[in-house]
Order: sequence, then structure tokens, then C-alpha cells
Amino acid sequence: MLDLNFERLQSVTNADPEFKLTARLLNARLRIFADREAHIITIKDGAIHSVNRNPTLFDEWDIDVGGPAEDWRKILQRIPPPLYQDLFPAAAHKGFRMAGNLELLFSYYPAFRRLIDIMREVANAPAAAA
Repeated sequence: MLDLNFERLQSVTNADPEFKLTARLLNARLRIFADREAHIITIKDGAIHSVNRNPTLFDEWDIDVGGPAEDWRKILQRIPPPLYQDLFPAAAHKGFRMAGNLELLFSYYPAFRRLIDIMREVANAPAAAA
């Protein structure tokens, strides 16, 4: 499903100037899911604090984003096909879903867009860098 190196995602995201700027003051738990697999990314004060790779029913989250694994594969391609370049068109026209605290999601939408861009970079990094 989400074949990502989450440790690398955390380090690259926390060093990224654009994410730092757009996520400043952001505190959120982002649940990303594909099919039956889920991860919760905890963001504190604009930086990824932790990634829970095995959440349970009792783990809280604020924002829920995801969809079928096949849609994630398209979103994470180096050059995504039409309607997969961004979360909003993938949710509006494809099998993606955005739920939870949508006011928080859209207040910090540029930060979440940048996080998806970084996820794409990490997913497509050469094996030695990943």
C-alpha cells in the first residue's frame, strides 16, 4: 500500500522550508489510509512529531485522508496523471476521501499539499536515498 520510508518522510518534511512556513503553528493528527492500512502522522507546532504505523480503534485523529491503494500509487507517481496531482481533485473526482476536521484541513491546506509533494519525493527517491 503506502510503500514509504516514514522515517525519511519525517526528516525530509521537518527540514523542508516550504512545509515549515505553511505548517507553522499547526497541531494535528493526520490519519492516512489505503484500503485497510492506516498510519497516523502527528504534527506538533508545524513539524512531524511521530508516525504511528499501527493505529488502533482507540488512537485519535483529527483529519482522515485516503482511498484505494491504486489511487495512492497514482498520487505518488513522480508525475501523477490528471486529477491525482492534488488531494482535492482526487477526492472530488476519484476514490479519495477527506474527512474529519475539514476546517483544520483547509486552514492548513498548503501544508498538507506540501506534505503530499514530499511523500511523492520520498516514494520516488533512489533506493539508496530512501
